[in-house]
Formats: sequence, structure tokens, C-alpha cells
Amino acid sequence: GGETLPGDRLTVEVCLSLPHERAPGCPVHAPRSPPSAEAWLLCLSDAGGARLRGLVGVAAPPGAEHVAKFAIKVPGRAAGSSLRLEAHAFCCSYVGVDAEAQLAVPVGRG
Repeated sequence: GGETLPGDRLTVEVCLSLPHERAPGCPVHAPRSPPSAEAWLLCLSDAGGARLRGLVGVAAPPGAEHVAKFAIKVPGRAAGSSLRLEAHAFCCSYVGVDAEAQLAVPVGRG
């Protein structure tokens, strides 16, 4: 690819890799709740959460890798700077295992 310019459409991939292993079909350990599979929400937003770019729910079998693709348009205000994004993985099954990554895409003036 070449230079990223305002108005370009980008596909951002957010990858969730779950290296832990449990027996297939083994539910989340939650003694006071009915058995359920591990679940995650993957989201992409502008830095600081000013704008949500996309949200995807994932039922995650252990040991798997999941990729969510988000199509976004580079705004004109990013010209000559960077488009700053945040990817978040929120676990719906366990407390304290959420993850976040930041991404900066250089944007030319065209």
C-alpha cells in the first residue's frame, strides 16, 4: 500500500487470541450463574472513546483466535497527522481480563 489520505477507506483487523485451554464444551466457572460459554466484545474507537467505530460479539472457544474486521473512513481532520484508534477486548465472562491496544495511522495531506 501507499500513503493513507483523508477520505480513504481502511480495514482494521482486531485479533483476539485466547491461549488458555479448557476441555471442549466446558462452561465458564461461575458457581452462582447458569453454565455459559466464554464471551467477548471487540470494539474499535477513536482514541479517548470520542467515536465508536464498531462493536462485535464473540463466543470464544478456548485456545482459539478470533479476528474482527472494521471498515472505517479516514476523516479530513486527520490530514497531515495521525488517525489515532483504540481496540478494546471486553470479557463478558470474567472480571479483570479486559485488554486494550492503541494504533496510530499516519495520514498524508494528499
